[in-house]
Amino acid sequence: MKKFFLGVLVGIAIPVLASLGYLELGMAEVRADIPPGRWKNYLMNTGVHASVRRRAPHFPNPVLPTDENLIAGGKIYLEACAGCHGTPGKPFGSKGPILYPPIPELPVKGTELSEAQIFW
Repeated sequence: MKKFFLGVLVGIAIPVLASLGYLELGMAEVRADIPPGRWKNYLMNTGVHASVRRRAPHFPNPVLPTDENLIAGGKIYLEACAGCHGTPGKPFGSKGPILYPPIPELPVKGTELSEAQIFW
């Protein structure tokens, strides 16, 4: 039984020590000018989306959707937000800023999220 527990401890210790060595030797890719790998995108997006769904408050929009409010909001979006989040009708493609996690393209993703989640 002692050998079994020793084997379990060694089986846990080796990957932990290998991971620490990988990081300490500077082998981890940390450059910000290249897009992250698919598995990193998957892990980060899964965590971010779950956090937003869990923590975003659920309340109705306090601004009435009148024509004046929609026009004013559209102007603010085009002036202050569209540079990062995309202009309606013009998807980023490969031109968007490279950030990790990537900035959501609101003209595309906006329909998948509630107003509270977009605000959050």
